[in-house]
Amino acid sequence: MGSDRAPLTGEEVAKHNSNDSCWVIVHGKAYDVTEFLPEHPGGPKIILKYAGKDATEEFEPIHPLDTLDKYLPDDKHLGPVDMATVEQTEKEESLDEKARQERIKSMPPLEACYNLMDFEAVAREVMKKPAWAYYSSGADDEITLRENHSAFHRIWFRPRILVDVANIDLSTTMLGTKCDAPFYVTATALGKLGHPEGEVVLTRASRKHKVIQMIPTLASCSFDEICDAREGDQVQWLQLYVNKDRKITEKIVRHAESRGCKGLFITVDAPQLGRREKDMRSKFNDAGSSVQRTSGENVDRSQGAARAISSFIDPALSWKDIPWFLSITKMPIVLKGVQRVEDVMKAIEYGVHGVVLSNHGGRQLDFARSGIEILAEVMPVLRENNLQDKIEIFVDGGVRRATDIIKALCLGAKGVGIGRPFLFAMSAYGLPGVDHAMQLLKDEMIMNMRLIGASKVEDLTPELLDMDGVQTTSLILPPSLLDLLSNSIISASLLHYLSLSSIFRLSRTSHNFRNLLLSTPDTFRYVDLSQSKGAYMPLIQRIDRGGHSWRAERMDESLTEDEFYAGPLRGVLGRLHHMGILTKVQTLVLDRLTSVTNDLLSEIVTSQDYQVRLLSIRRCVNINHPKLRQLLAYICRPSRPEGTPRLRGLYVFTDPIPQLPSIDDIGVTVAEGSQSNAPCGSKDSLVSRLESWYAANGRMLSDGHKQRSAWEETLHICKGIVWFDAVPCTHMHAAMSSVLHHHPDQDELNEKPGVSTIATIALGPNGCAGCGRAPEGTPIWGKSDISNFPLLWPPPHSGKLIDAIQPPVRYDSSTEKFSQRLIVASTGLTIGFSRNNQSSPENAGSVEGRAPTAQFSPPDLAQDAGRATASCTIPAAMNKDAIGVISEAAEGVALQWTLA
Repeated sequence: MGSDRAPLTGEEVAKHNSNDSCWVIVHGKAYDVTEFLPEHPGGPKIILKYAGKDATEEFEPIHPLDTLDKYLPDDKHLGPVDMATVEQTEKEESLDEKARQERIKSMPPLEACYNLMDFEAVAREVMKKPAWAYYSSGADDEITLRENHSAFHRIWFRPRILVDVANIDLSTTMLGTKCDAPFYVTATALGKLGHPEGEVVLTRASRKHKVIQMIPTLASCSFDEICDAREGDQVQWLQLYVNKDRKITEKIVRHAESRGCKGLFITVDAPQLGRREKDMRSKFNDAGSSVQRTSGENVDRSQGAARAISSFIDPALSWKDIPWFLSITKMPIVLKGVQRVEDVMKAIEYGVHGVVLSNHGGRQLDFARSGIEILAEVMPVLRENNLQDKIEIFVDGGVRRATDIIKALCLGAKGVGIGRPFLFAMSAYGLPGVDHAMQLLKDEMIMNMRLIGASKVEDLTPELLDMDGVQTTSLILPPSLLDLLSNSIISASLLHYLSLSSIFRLSRTSHNFRNLLLSTPDTFRYVDLSQSKGAYMPLIQRIDRGGHSWRAERMDESLTEDEFYAGPLRGVLGRLHHMGILTKVQTLVLDRLTSVTNDLLSEIVTSQDYQVRLLSIRRCVNINHPKLRQLLAYICRPSRPEGTPRLRGLYVFTDPIPQLPSIDDIGVTVAEGSQSNAPCGSKDSLVSRLESWYAANGRMLSDGHKQRSAWEETLHICKGIVWFDAVPCTHMHAAMSSVLHHHPDQDELNEKPGVSTIATIALGPNGCAGCGRAPEGTPIWGKSDISNFPLLWPPPHSGKLIDAIQPPVRYDSSTEKFSQRLIVASTGLTIGFSRNNQSSPENAGSVEGRAPTAQFSPPDLAQDAGRATASCTIPAAMNKDAIGVISEAAEGVALQWTLA
């Protein structure tokens, strides 16, 4: 468009929001990307989500700065936009993102990562789901992805002894350039998915450790940005996907050579990128624009980011193109993705300088053999034909340990490529993470080369390996329990359902189980001692019966009352401390234990021997509450040290419930209009049990007005620092009309007249359960500040505050409704009930007030002529959305709402 044209308005751009005409705004300029939709690496849907809108926030972290100039012709650059006319929409933070941010806050320090697998475990927790899916996905069933690493396990060492290994030299030469380590950073796409600076982080880490970086074609940073981050004589290679347009390919190659790249790695195993289902699923969680949704059948939903980017790759690439590549560059040419001996021999015939034995990280053809397995087949053939010096052999895929690198070097590899582990280190810890990962590999290599009897890379020869099992693909047997628990993902999901005694019994079955359980942090993240017999103080028996292991040494001393009662629990905690378990506990349940005392609580909250974040001490009769409040005020004082207190949540007000619902109950669909007399085991019964899991039936503090005021003050002091299973009641003037509508069944439910069941206690001078007053407004999860929400029972096994506050996860269509219903219940909103034997679907559910009248029929209303009718006065300040939410809160009840 002409430069003299006035800037476009937001209204003009907003009209182009469909497949047929798609405009987006990036950095204040409009672009027509309609024809680019099928070519977009992330698939068309993500663009359509921002059709007619400002896409800068989504675009910037992923794409190189020159992307639009490179892929869009000039006539698609529509010119500047008057951003003052563009509608600004506030992006709400999702529950997943809030939980992720909490996990980031509690992620382990970098020093706690002792190997490359640790970085992967941390990255899984702190990365966004789509980014993790893209980085970690493999082709189809991911058999090759797993086999890439497993194949290294079939090669064993035959170490030399009595070799001088005082000085170890890791340096080597690859493609004529010297480097300080025999591994390199192989090409991986979309680095900014894991870190805002993307591949530049890998460049800086490679510079520090003097290892070679392979620049990917599909980098998030532009090629020039990555080259500009290079310093001095730092070596970089270029990985190339060959474009269908050979002019574009030639331009890229010549530009790379002019910028000083020392090697051209042509990817030959990707005429089309593989089917990576984990990545494909992650691409379509977000809703597109309204127009796009109405014509969603036209959107290609079969691709993830990985497959979409294959659109520009030339599937016609063949051996006849190799001479052309040799003619356009003086850089050494290496074929990346070779998987057969015959193709290695052919590469030598065509005069290329090297090959990378690779299956693309298990992301292309599932059931392709691992690189190390191909290497074991290739090298003997090359040596037999005296060709081992005619070509350089590289290998990548599945490398996680220095021993993997050493095995490849012993077989004859010139260098070993590593991709995902450095991405995970970058995603979790940025540049310090990649730096630490590379140093770990170097340290491991030095140690293992000493142990194998090799002082330099040239000493690593096939004689140091036992290769008998390398070509034997192991039979895949059903995994044992030990195999399952050895998987950190499975163990983290399973172990917290076992009691502490069950875990100890399991650990006694074998040394392997014991070592596994005691060395897995998640095993003891959640500890419930409320059912531990050893933690109880048996008052009807001899003093030394409980906690004798702790008290026996002190029988001649004068025990204080606290020490006397705490003896049994101290004995149990002492044992956990001796076993090195105590510092791993983040959620600790001590409900109803008479051995919980104030002195012991002070130690749990302040001592370095404990790392407890969520603590439950409900109905512990030997706790002095004024002292407890003093302790809480002390740890939350303004002058407290940075990073304290470790305690984030305290369960102290609600009553312990006799029996928690089973795991299966959590996924039960909420029944509409559930009946109180539902038979045991029915859906209605399960719903009732699930609600009781989170409800305390409006119990009030029974210690009098002064005690309630003291707790209100404590909650105010601790607000935003320590959360409780209670929230203070703030609304002092709400109508009490519902008290007049007493329902006889409320007495059976242990409720006061006119007061609905609430998820926790609401505190105040009189308390919600005493007067029926409701807090101002209706907190909605994901919209209101989290300080308005109480801790819900049970405490999460993760030990994370965000998990203790948010409503339960549901696995059916009622998720949102159920979550909001619980949150509304927790506000102490009053609903008065009256028996209406004449109710019917025709006259039920009329909505009266300032808003237009609406009609609705609660499900199954006709089946129960005696169903209750609820009437409620809603404060005028409450908006329509809140009223809709509250309507959902009284499922199956005829409602008469009146706006105040």
